[in-house]
Amino acid sequence: MLSFKGILVSIFLILELCSQSEANTRPRFKTQNASGAFVDGNLYNRLTVEGILESMELNADIGQLKCEDAEDDDAKLVYTGNGQTVTVESDGFVVLNRKLDKENSPVAVTDFSSPLRQTFRCTDSGGLFAEYTLTITITDTNDNAPVFSGAAAFSDRIREDSPIGTQLSLAINVTDRDQGANAEVDVTCYIGDPVEALSVKACEYFGVRTVQNGQGRYESKIYLKKKVDYEQDRSYLMTLLAKDRGVRVNGNLTQNNSTANIIIEVLDAQDSPPEFINIPVTVYVQENTPINTPLTTLISAQDQDDGSPRPVKIKLLSDPLGLFSIGETAQRSGQVFYSAPVLVKSQIDREVLNNIYTFTVEAVEMEGNVETNAKVNTTVTVNIQDVNDNKPVFTPSQFNVNLTEVEADSSAQNSQVPGLNIQVTDADEASNAEYDVRISSQTFPNTFRVFPEGRLIGSTTLNLVIENSRYLDYDQPNNRIHIIKIEATEVSGGKETSTATVTINLLDLNDNFPVFDNKMYNVSVREDKPVGSFLIKITATDGDQGSNGNISYSLRGTDLDIPHTTHISHHTGLYSRPHTTHISHHTGFRIDSTTGDVYLEKALDFEEQTEYPIIFVASDNGKPSRESTTQLSISVTDVNDVPPRFLQKSYSTYVFERSTSLQPPVIVQATDPENPAGRITYRIVDGNIGNAFRVDPNEGNITLTRLIDYDETVNRSGIVRLVVQASDIGVNGQSGLSTNITVTVNVQDENNHIPRFNPLSYNETISEIESIGRSIVQVIATDSDLGSNGEIRYSIDRGGLDNFEINPISGVITVSSRANFDYDAAKGYSVVIYATDRGSPPQTGTATVFITLTDANNKPPVIKEENYNRNVPDNAPIGTLVIKINATDTDSTSLIRYSLPTSLVRAKDKGGNDIYSYSPFDYRYAFIVDEVTGEVTTNLELSRDSAAEITFTIRANDTRSESGVQTANTEVTVTVLGTDISDIEFNPPWTKALPQYNFNILESREPGTIMTLTARDPACGNCILRNYVKIDEFNNNQMKTNYFTVNRTTGEVRLNDSTELDYEIVNERMFRIVVEGRSNNTRVATATVVVEVNDDNDNIPEFLPFGVFTVGETEAYPKTVGTLKATDKDSGSFGLIEYSLAGQRASDFFIFKDSGLIIVAQNTTLDFETKSEYNLQAIATDNPQYRFTTSEIRKQTSVPLKIQILDQNDNEPVFPEIMVKEFYTVESYPVGSEVGQVNAEDRDGGTNGVVNYFLTASNTAASPQYNAASLFRVNHITGIITTRGSLRGESVRSPFQLSIIARDLGNPQLSSMVNVLIHVSSGQLNDGSPFFSSPLVDQIVPVSENAAPDTDVIKVIARARTNGASIEYSFLTNSNPDYQKFDIDPFTGKITVTGDIDHELTPTLTLIVRATDNVTRNESYRLVNIKVTDENDNEPSFKPDQRYKACLNKQLPVPVEIELQEQLANETFVYRVVACDPDAYPSNRMEYFPEMSDNNTQCKTEMEKNDFIVARNGSIYTNKVLDREIQEVYLVCVRVQEVNTSSGRKKREVFNYDIMPNTTKVAYVEVKLTDLNDNRPIFPFRQLQHVLLSVPVSESVRQVTAIDKDAAPFNRVRYSIIDIRYFDKDENFALPGSFLINPDTGMISVGFPSYTDFSGRYFKINILAEDFYDSRLNDTAVIYVYIFDKTKSLKFVLDETPDTGINKASSIIDELNKYSSTSGNEFKLQQISYHTVSNGNTDVTKTDVCFVMVRDQSILTVQQGEEQVQSLVDYQSVLKKYNVMDTGSCYLASRSEDRINWRDLWWVLVAVAIFIFICCIILIIAIIILHRNYKRYMNTRKTYMVPQ
Repeated sequence: MLSFKGILVSIFLILELCSQSEANTRPRFKTQNASGAFVDGNLYNRLTVEGILESMELNADIGQLKCEDAEDDDAKLVYTGNGQTVTVESDGFVVLNRKLDKENSPVAVTDFSSPLRQTFRCTDSGGLFAEYTLTITITDTNDNAPVFSGAAAFSDRIREDSPIGTQLSLAINVTDRDQGANAEVDVTCYIGDPVEALSVKACEYFGVRTVQNGQGRYESKIYLKKKVDYEQDRSYLMTLLAKDRGVRVNGNLTQNNSTANIIIEVLDAQDSPPEFINIPVTVYVQENTPINTPLTTLISAQDQDDGSPRPVKIKLLSDPLGLFSIGETAQRSGQVFYSAPVLVKSQIDREVLNNIYTFTVEAVEMEGNVETNAKVNTTVTVNIQDVNDNKPVFTPSQFNVNLTEVEADSSAQNSQVPGLNIQVTDADEASNAEYDVRISSQTFPNTFRVFPEGRLIGSTTLNLVIENSRYLDYDQPNNRIHIIKIEATEVSGGKETSTATVTINLLDLNDNFPVFDNKMYNVSVREDKPVGSFLIKITATDGDQGSNGNISYSLRGTDLDIPHTTHISHHTGLYSRPHTTHISHHTGFRIDSTTGDVYLEKALDFEEQTEYPIIFVASDNGKPSRESTTQLSISVTDVNDVPPRFLQKSYSTYVFERSTSLQPPVIVQATDPENPAGRITYRIVDGNIGNAFRVDPNEGNITLTRLIDYDETVNRSGIVRLVVQASDIGVNGQSGLSTNITVTVNVQDENNHIPRFNPLSYNETISEIESIGRSIVQVIATDSDLGSNGEIRYSIDRGGLDNFEINPISGVITVSSRANFDYDAAKGYSVVIYATDRGSPPQTGTATVFITLTDANNKPPVIKEENYNRNVPDNAPIGTLVIKINATDTDSTSLIRYSLPTSLVRAKDKGGNDIYSYSPFDYRYAFIVDEVTGEVTTNLELSRDSAAEITFTIRANDTRSESGVQTANTEVTVTVLGTDISDIEFNPPWTKALPQYNFNILESREPGTIMTLTARDPACGNCILRNYVKIDEFNNNQMKTNYFTVNRTTGEVRLNDSTELDYEIVNERMFRIVVEGRSNNTRVATATVVVEVNDDNDNIPEFLPFGVFTVGETEAYPKTVGTLKATDKDSGSFGLIEYSLAGQRASDFFIFKDSGLIIVAQNTTLDFETKSEYNLQAIATDNPQYRFTTSEIRKQTSVPLKIQILDQNDNEPVFPEIMVKEFYTVESYPVGSEVGQVNAEDRDGGTNGVVNYFLTASNTAASPQYNAASLFRVNHITGIITTRGSLRGESVRSPFQLSIIARDLGNPQLSSMVNVLIHVSSGQLNDGSPFFSSPLVDQIVPVSENAAPDTDVIKVIARARTNGASIEYSFLTNSNPDYQKFDIDPFTGKITVTGDIDHELTPTLTLIVRATDNVTRNESYRLVNIKVTDENDNEPSFKPDQRYKACLNKQLPVPVEIELQEQLANETFVYRVVACDPDAYPSNRMEYFPEMSDNNTQCKTEMEKNDFIVARNGSIYTNKVLDREIQEVYLVCVRVQEVNTSSGRKKREVFNYDIMPNTTKVAYVEVKLTDLNDNRPIFPFRQLQHVLLSVPVSESVRQVTAIDKDAAPFNRVRYSIIDIRYFDKDENFALPGSFLINPDTGMISVGFPSYTDFSGRYFKINILAEDFYDSRLNDTAVIYVYIFDKTKSLKFVLDETPDTGINKASSIIDELNKYSSTSGNEFKLQQISYHTVSNGNTDVTKTDVCFVMVRDQSILTVQQGEEQVQSLVDYQSVLKKYNVMDTGSCYLASRSEDRINWRDLWWVLVAVAIFIFICCIILIIAIIILHRNYKRYMNTRKTYMVPQ
C-alpha cells in the first residue's frame, strides 16, 4: 500500500512527464504485432535461421521492416539498408538484390566485408534512427546435376568366354556439388526415354555397382550379368544414369540427373563354323556360253570367328548334270573372305533346262593344308539367261475357212472369224520373245484385223476380227474369196519374220429385203364406192435371185390377227417372219398376193369409220423369209351436215393481275361428228375486254395478250365471260357450221402497288458523338393497296453500317446502340430505307436519307511510334536537342501540349542494372520537353558513369477534349555514350563474318512467326534493341518479293497472312530478308534471314488420257489388260504414285502399284456371258513412302476405268433336256414337208452364238442297216427337219432314228447332239383306205390360247372308199401328249378344246387324226398343225414363271445390290432393271416407273427424295450429286407395267426387304455409295473450357475430338497445337510447350510439372484437326485452360452417398450453367468425394461435389463464389431442387491440434485485460520516476532490433 506522500509524488511525476511529451524520441524496430498488419515478424528468422533459397528470383520480396515512433506515423519513417545481397525500399520492403549461389558463397561470414552482411536502418522525420546488422544465411537448393568425372563416354573390353559376374576394370567417378540429400546419387543402367533397343540389351547383359567415397563422391563398376556372344553382338552401348535424390521445397521435389555412355567391346574366341557370303547364292550364265568360261559371280565364304579367322576352301559337292566346276579358292586383296570362281563345264541350253539349274558346294576351314571338321554346304542357284536364238513360228502356216457373208450393219461386225485357231510361238525368254504381229496384206484393205494385234510375247493364239463388213457381201462376185497374210516379226535380234496365210471363202445368205418405191401410199375413196372396185396397185422388188427373190403380198391392219413370230431386222421397217402364212384378206379390202392389186370388198360408211390404216406386206420365199412393209392409208370422204360439238359443256379458269398465264390453261376443243379429223377453227365472239384475250384459231388455246386489271372486270366482279365459237370448214363446196360456248375467267386481285415515299430523299445533320437513341428523322411512305397489301414496314437496307436503327412501324430513324461514328472515316451516310408492304409477294419502295456528321473533339492524339531510341554523348551540353516528338490529332479543334512525368523516369547503369537512388545524380530531371513544340533537350550534364541509359515518357494531351482526358504516350530511351563503344551484334549463330540465319519451312506453312531477331547494343550495356527495319527481300532469282514482314519493335519475322508458298514455282524455293537493327541513325547492324522452302505434298496425281481396255474372256493370269499412267507435280516421294483399283469385282484384276500395269488376277475366271463389262475406279495415290517423309499426307485421284470383255467361244450349243425327240408324219406328204424342228441355244455372242444344224447319222430302228439320209434333211440355220425324198412305202420301216448335231460358228467350234425318232404312218396310200379332204396338207389351224372348253377348232373330213361305209375318227395317242388338250367327235370329225392351252408354253400343237373305214377297218392319217394365237394374258414380272422359256433365268434378286462411288456427276448411269413378259409382241411391251404407291411406304419415302431418275426402259440414273456422308445406302424402287397402263408409286430409310410387297411387279435396287475423302474433320464444340490444378495430379488434361464423316481410312484425324497464349491481367504472350497434344487421339497433356506461377489466370490453346490424308481439310477449336489453386475450390454438400450423388453432380453443374449468359459465371466440376467435416473427419453418408467458378476469365475465390451463389435466385432454386445442404470451401485450411476455442473462454480474456491494465498504470508511474535520471542515457543510446 503506497503512502499518501508517495501518491502525491507519483501525480507530480505524471504531470512532469506530460509536460515533456513534445520532446523527440528515437524510433525502434518492431518484430511482432498482434494484428499482423504490414509487419513481417519472422523476417529475422527468414534471413538468418531459415535462410534464403539460392533459387530465389532477383527482385523477389523477402519481407518488410517495421519501426514504431512515438512522434511520427508510419508514412514519415524512411527505411534504408547497407549491403550487397538485399535492397531496402523506402517503405521498408526488403527485396533480393543479386542472384545467389550456395556453392560459391563464402563459408566463413565473420568478415565484415562479406556480401552476406547486411545493415538495416529506420530514420524518423527528426533524423533519429534505429539500426541493426546481421549475416544472411543461404539455403541450398538442388541446382547442380551429378557429373561424371573425366568424360561423358567411356570404353572397356571383355572376352566372349568370360564367366557371369566378371567385373570390368573400368572405374567411373561421379560427383555432385550440392549438399545433403541433394548430393545423394543413385547410379543405374539407363534404357532411355523413349526406350532405346541398344540400351535395353546392354542393361540385360551388364550391371553396375556403386560405392560412396565421401560427400557427393561415388565410384561405379560394371559387371557381366549374362553370357555374351561375339558373333551375335560385338559391342554394347551402355548408358549410365546418375540421379540425385533431392529434397522437397514447398511440396515440390526437384531431381537432377546426367548420363554417360560406355562402349563395351566383346573379344572373339574360335567357336563358329564357316559361312557363305550372300546366302542364297545365285549365279548368272548365258545359254551357249563357251566351256571353261568363268562366271562373273564368285562364290565366297569366311570363318565366322572374324576375331581370329581361319582360311576357307570352297569345293564342288554335287552337280546332277556335270555342267559346272569350281576353280581355285583364293583370298582377294583387301577382303576378309575367300572366293572361288564357277566354270562352265558343258554346253547349256536355257530352253532345255527351263531357266533354272542348281548344284551344291561346300566351304571347309583349313588348318595349314589340312581340312578341319568345321564345314558347311549350300545350294547354288544358276539363273540361265536367254539368248535370242529363236524366231516366232506359226503352226500351221496355212488356213482355209468358210464365212457366211455379213451384213454391213450386223452385229457380226467386230466379231471373230469362226473356225480359226492361229498359234504363233517364240520359244525364247520373254525379253527376247517379243514380236510384232500385223496383217501384211489382205484382198480388201481394212476388212479384217488380227486380234490381238501389236507387240506380243511368247506363245499367243491369234484370230481375225471383222473390222469392216463392206466387202463381205456374197452378192459381189469379186468379194467371195479373201486372202489375208499375217506377219510376225521379232522386235530385237535379227528381226526374223514368219508368215501365215488365211484363205476365207464367203457363203451366200438371203440378205436382201423386198423394197417398195414409196414409204407410204394414200388412197381417197368415197363412201359410195362400189364393192369390188379396184383401189391401188403396189409392188416391190427384191435384189435376191430364185426363190429368195419371189415376192408375195398380203395386208395387215388393226382388225387383223398378226402372226406371232415377228423378227425386227436391222433395216428400219423391215421384218423377218419365218414360218408364217400370209393372210391375203383384210376386213373390207382384198389383195391379189401375186400382183399387189388392192380391191374394195365391203361397203364403206363414213359415219362408222373415216380412215383405214393398213400395213402392206411384201414377203420373199427365202429360208428364212424376209419381208418389208409400207403404209397404205385409205381415206373415206363424207358430206357435211352436223355442226361441231365441244368436248365440254363449259370452261373456267383464273388469272392473277400480274400474270398472263391462265391457271389452269384452257384449250377449247370441238369435233365434227361427221369428220372427227376435220379442221375446226375458233374465235372469240363476245366478252373480250379490251381484246385482252386471244384464241388460237386452230388449236383452241386461249391466252392473254396483256395484263388484265381487277378493276377492268364488269362491276369489279373479277369475272370475265368469253364466248368462243367453233366452226368446221365444210366439205364438197358446202359452207361450215358453228357452235358457241362460254369460258369463265376469274381475275384474282394482287398486290400490284408499291409503297411510295414523299419525298424520296431526306437530309439531316448530327454530331459524331451523338447520343444513343437520339431521333434523327421520320420517313413516311404510302401504299394504294388495301388490307395487308397496304400495311407498310420500314427497314434499313444499306448505307448505315449498323450506326442507325429504324422503327418498323413509325419510320423514325434513331442512333443505334452499335453506333460507331468517326468523322475522319466517314463524314456522312447515305442510308437506303425500304418500305415493304405485307402483300404476297411483298412490294418494296425505296428512299434515301442523307445524314451528315459534324466533327467533335473526341479522339486522343496519336504519336507514330510507341517508343524511340536515341544516343547522346555524355559530353553533350545542356540544351542539346535529343528528339522532337510530334503528336497528331485528326480533330479539327484539338490543341496539344506536351509533358514529361518525372515519376515515370527510369535509369540503368553500365551493367544494365536499374538505378533507384536519385543522389548524387537525379536522372529524373536529366531531360525536359517543350510543351508546345515537343522538343526534348538535355537539362543536366550527363555522365555515363552515373546513368548509362535513361528511359522517360512523353505525354501529349489534347486540352480541348470534349470527351474526357485525351492523351497519347510514347517512351523514349536515351543511351548515354562514352568512348570506345563496340558495334551492335545480333544473337548467334549470326556472326560478323557470316551475318545470316538459315531456316527451312514447308510450302504449306501457315502464316505466322518464322523467327525472332534479337540484337544488342554495347552502348547501352548490351541492351536489347527495339528498332528493326526490313531493308530488302528477294527470292533465289534475285527478284523482289514481299512475302515476309518484320515487327519494328520485337524483331519478329512473320510469313504474311495473304502469302501462299508454292515449291513447284521455281522462284519461290528460297528467300532472303535483309533486316537492320538500329540503335539510332548511325549505329546499325545488318542480318540476312535465308528462308528455304521445302516441298510438301500439296498436288494431287493426274491421270494421262487412256481409253477403254479390252481382254478376251478366255484370258487368265497373268494376261496384260493395259497400263495406267499418272503424274504428280510434287518432288521426291510426294511425286511418286501408287496405283490401285476399286469398284464391284475389282479383285478380278491386279494392278502393279508402281507401274500401273493391269493384268488378270490369279484365280479369276472371266466370262463374257455373265459380265461383259467392268466399270471400275482407277485410283492414283501419291507419297508411298509417307512413313519416312516430312509429311504423312497422301493425296489421291480416281477416274472411271472401263474394261470390256471380248466374247470367246466358250459355250457349246445346248438342246433342251430331252434324250430323244420324237416326231410324227405321214408317208403321203409331199417331198419337202416339215416333220419337226430342233432348237439349241448358245449363250455366246456374235458368230460364236450362231448355231448350225447337221444330220450326222441316220438309220431306222426297224432296219438298222437302212440309210435314211435320202429321206430326211435338216435346215442348217432353222433346225427344221423336212422330207428329202418320197416316204411312200416307208411306213413299214418306221420309226427312223436320226442324230442331229448343233455346232456353233466359233473358234474352236463347239457342238452338242440330240437323238430324233421319226414315226411314219401309212396315210392314204393303202388301197381302200379313207382319204382326207380337210384339213389340207400343211394347213395351219389357228386357235386362241385360253379358249373355253368345247370351242370348235376344225372339222376333219375324210371319205371312205368302200361303198356304204362310214368313217370313225380318233386321235393317234402314241404320237405326243398334245391330243390330251382336245377331243374329236368320232362320227363328225369335229375337234374341240377340252384342256388348257397356253401359247407361252406350247405355241404350236400337232395332232395325228386317224380315219377308220368301219367296214374294211382300213386306216388313214392326217397331221393337223394347230397354231396357238397369243392373248395378252400375262403381266410383266421381275419374278416370272420359270416354266416359260422366254423368262428362264430372268428373275431379279431382292434387293439388287449395286456399289456406286459418291460425288459422281448428275445423270450417271447406275443400273438397268429388266422384267419379263412371256407374251408375244406387242403384248409383251413394258415400261418402267418409280414405285411410289401408298401401300409401299419404304419406297414412297425414298423415291420422293428424287435422288434418282427411272427411265421408261428401266435404266436408273442419278438425279443429283450424291454424298455418302448424307446418306450411304439408297433404295431405288422400280415398278414395271405393260405399255399404256397406269403407273404405281412408293420408299423408306431403313430397308426391310422381308416385308417388301409385290416383288414380282417392283424391283428393289439397293445403291450403296463408296466413299471419297471429301469431308473435313469438324469439332462438335469449337470453344471449350477446362480447369486445371496448379499442381496437376495427372498428365492428361482433356481430350478433344473432331469428327470426320468419311469412312475408314479417310476418317483418320491428326491433331496439333497451332498456338498457346498465356493471359495475365492486361497482357498476354505466347508460351509454346506449356501444353502438348497427342496427334492421333487428341489428348491434351501438361507440358510443365507445375503451373503454380500461373495460378488464377488462363491459357488459350488453338487446336488444329486436319484430315490425315489431305491437310487442306481441317477445322480449329479453342480451349481455355484456367489454372487454379485447390484453395479456390467450392463445394456443394449432398445428403446422400457418392454412389448416388455422382449421378446428380453433373446435372447440378449443367443446370447452373444455363444461367451463364445472364450471370456471367461458369461452373466447372472438379471432383466428387465423401463429405469432409470441419474437424477433418470423413462422413461417408454425404457427398462433396467440388467445383470452381470462372468469371471474366478469372477463377473466383471461395468467398467470391459463395457470394455469387447466394445472391442469385436462379442458383438457389437449382440447389433447392437437388436438396443441396451446404456450400463452402472444398479444402480445409491447415489446423493446429491444440488450437483453443476463444469463444468458449471469453471470461479469461476479460481477466487478462484487467490485469494488463493494472500493470500498465504501475509501469507508467515507474517510467516517470526514472525519466529524468535516464534522459541523457536514452538520448544517446541506439536501439537494436532484437528478435523475439
